[in-house]
Amino acid sequence: MTTPKKHIAEIYAEQVLNGEVVCCKYVKLAVKRYFSDFEDTSDKGWHFDRNAAARAIKFIESLRHTKGEWAGCPFKLESWQQFVVWNIFGWKNGDGTRRFRYAYIEIARKNGKTALSAGIGLYMLFADGESRPELYSAATVKDQAKICFADAVEIVKATDLKKYLETVI
Repeated sequence: MTTPKKHIAEIYAEQVLNGEVVCCKYVKLAVKRYFSDFEDTSDKGWHFDRNAAARAIKFIESLRHTKGEWAGCPFKLESWQQFVVWNIFGWKNGDGTRRFRYAYIEIARKNGKTALSAGIGLYMLFADGESRPELYSAATVKDQAKICFADAVEIVKATDLKKYLETVI
């Protein structure tokens, strides 16, 4: 049996681990946890579903930016963004449900957190396989939370997803 080609997220994790990627201690800890979790899979009943992780990334990259200089262009997730999505959607419990039910992602300004959040939310709404999913956009003030929701609405309008959802703001 041949070993599958490494995904960009896996390569990124290896590069963080061996010091090729400069990052903060929290990213290093997340990468260390990712690798150590493979050692605990049989004890904890977890498994990693590469296809599910890749599917989420592929869905998000099928979406299009709707504003700014990238308007109309497809999303192209950076390797660190792929690692985030890879972890959220790849790890599964023994019953096939996602291991991670919550994710805290802290990103500096101007690094695409709203677009990434909108993409993750739309994946969960349209393609995660949950019946009647509920999504929430939260922030310290309502206007801030509306930004992510409004971006998601515009992304839906700009894609074939509009066939499946009536958007109203």
